[in-house]
Amino acid sequence: AKFYWPLVRAAESSPSYLHRFFLHWLITRKSAGTEHEVLVENFTKNPAAWETFARGLDRFAAVSREHGVCGHVLIHPHFEQFDASHPYLPIYERVRKAAIERGLTVTQPFQYMVGHAPKRAKALWVNLFDPHPNRRGHELLAEALHDDLRALPAECWKLE
Repeated sequence: AKFYWPLVRAAESSPSYLHRFFLHWLITRKSAGTEHEVLVENFTKNPAAWETFARGLDRFAAVSREHGVCGHVLIHPHFEQFDASHPYLPIYERVRKAAIERGLTVTQPFQYMVGHAPKRAKALWVNLFDPHPNRRGHELLAEALHDDLRALPAECWKLE
């Protein structure tokens, strides 16, 4: 408990939403392990962690409505492999459904990746040791986002 108290105080006082969200996620985390194990645990088996995430979506949806804009979520996939065995597909689907339930629209660019590197996800990595998207990976993310944003209803693009 002593370890978490400074995190709780930092999470409550940080002006950065990202920082607060990350610290809350650390606090509510039940398991230790690999990044994969932690993600699966928090998004599928840890109600407290999921609730923290869901509250973030609730706030985003509320702010979108308050400002009269269409809230849109980009689900950025992990660049591991792009086929049916991708380990986070159930998490992406849960996040997608949760966003839609809150009136948000969603871009899930996973299918864009499947068409370009189904078994060669590493072709979209920065380098062999850095699985973040390289230039082509970012182009595919942008293409998916662009296509979905263009498909939004006209009222999403009205300037007031």
